[in-house]
Amino acid sequence: MRVRFGFVAMSLDLPQESPSRTTTLARLRQGPHKLAMRRLTQLAAQNLESTLRIVRHAITQGIPLYRFSSRLIPFLGHPESDDWDFFRYLATDLGLVGGVVRDAGMRVSFHPEHAAVVLSADRTTVQAAAQRSLLDHARICDLMGLPEANLVVHMGGGYGDKPAAAQRFREAVAALPPAVRDRIALENDDRTFTVRDVLDAAQASGIPAVLDLLHHRCNPCEGSLSDLLAQVFSTWSNQAQPPKLHLSSARDARAPRAHADLVTPEDALTLLEAAREHGRDIDVMVEAKAKDHAVLRLVDDLCKVPGVQRVGGGTIRYRP
Repeated sequence: MRVRFGFVAMSLDLPQESPSRTTTLARLRQGPHKLAMRRLTQLAAQNLESTLRIVRHAITQGIPLYRFSSRLIPFLGHPESDDWDFFRYLATDLGLVGGVVRDAGMRVSFHPEHAAVVLSADRTTVQAAAQRSLLDHARICDLMGLPEANLVVHMGGGYGDKPAAAQRFREAVAALPPAVRDRIALENDDRTFTVRDVLDAAQASGIPAVLDLLHHRCNPCEGSLSDLLAQVFSTWSNQAQPPKLHLSSARDARAPRAHADLVTPEDALTLLEAAREHGRDIDVMVEAKAKDHAVLRLVDDLCKVPGVQRVGGGTIRYRP
């Protein structure tokens, strides 16, 4: 079983390269509006330049998965910038990032902000904002030339009636344009919607499911991890990419939902052993505070386990 690992947004080796530079609304409203929009565009261009450096660094480290920051373009979708076409000015920068990703054969994704994408919402304004955010993220992927990049989302809130909220989610997904819907992958969360809930919604909507191990431990459901993974993997049968999972360790017993700096080998082995039974290559996004360092440290630790072979900086063969 080939397992590829990746990290989120920042590199600890490049601490000065932030992909999420922004400003405040108060500063944005100072001075002429057009000048403010140009400054936002400059910030976005700097974010994309940093992203390009981070991606190239990941490639040199042999890390094949990367999640883009969802704050690449500050205030994208905000009412303050509704009259400004960021994409007109950033198309070349986005294309440069996408070209490097394609040439390296990396797998990339976005995880849009939870508060911005609530597809289970019972208010039309919130639903419209969610659709707008997803459309914007899909447009970024298109301009990067990355047709297989996923947009990983949560179902949203339960609003006191989980079945009704789940139905609104399914209806919202069905209403998305195909070019957006085809990018969506659905992840379980740590409080409301379990892996079982996510599987039901994903299967009904024809979208792939992502199992997050830490969320599953905080918000469990019936079924063994192996059985749940078998069903998760089945939702990826029509996808060009391998199934994708999320892995993190809890900071401590007092903060079981918070991500630790590193991932323990024990947590990783729990996931890998359950996945190995199904004979599928998998991709694993490491959600740890130590970012790329956590990936490389985890692979170092796993390679001490009999039957694990490193085949790249962030890639292993697990008990072939």
